[in-house]
Amino acid sequence: MKLQEKKRNIILVVGIISFLVVEIMVLAILIAPEIKREKEQRNQVKDIDDTITLINESYKKYEFALEGGYSANVQYEIETNASILFMIVNEDGYDEFKEDRSVDDIDSDNLFHDKDIEDETEEGSKSAESNGFVIIHNTDLEHAKVEYEIKITPSVSITPGYVAFYWLVAILNVVGIVIVIIIAKSRKKNYSKRENQKESEKIPAVPTTSIEKSKNYCTSCGEPIKDPSSRFCESCGADLTK
Repeated sequence: MKLQEKKRNIILVVGIISFLVVEIMVLAILIAPEIKREKEQRNQVKDIDDTITLINESYKKYEFALEGGYSANVQYEIETNASILFMIVNEDGYDEFKEDRSVDDIDSDNLFHDKDIEDETEEGSKSAESNGFVIIHNTDLEHAKVEYEIKITPSVSITPGYVAFYWLVAILNVVGIVIVIIIAKSRKKNYSKRENQKESEKIPAVPTTSIEKSKNYCTSCGEPIKDPSSRFCESCGADLTK
């Protein structure tokens, strides 16, 4: 009985380990394309490093595409003594680039940032996390020099759908293991019950009525009658016919 129980425990442990190994392999197969895609996108945007310089030009547009949660970092430097208008918007037309300037410096109607700079150089940076483009508008063709250095910095990101799927698989794994353990315990309980029943069947039934006792036991000494055909008790010699 102990040997069979040990075998069942070994089978249970091997089954759970095999289940987990298969799940990990399936997850690895599913996540491999996503990791490859993220790596390819990082490689595509990692080397983007461009400089936009406007000298005596009225307008220039720089477009950049971001996918998979990458962020664009726009480093800018402005040297001018004139009024410079510039804006950075996403593809939906909303300004995602915030700046530490007063509300009065921002024209909320057209999302342009209006800067009045006199004989100085300003430096700063802006960032966003979606597809978009940079528009630089020089209002003074004679004196203004606007220089923008565009750098796109990749960030690690996994599609939310994949994350939800992985959480779902993890929960299913836990539920599956719990179900396996419950079934194993139930089978063990049923097996023990059957074994106990078999053991009890091997033990001769003890007579419960006086008639049964008189037929199988000596009425004088109470010892079991070994030979029912014998007239006298082998233990005490009493007459069994009386």
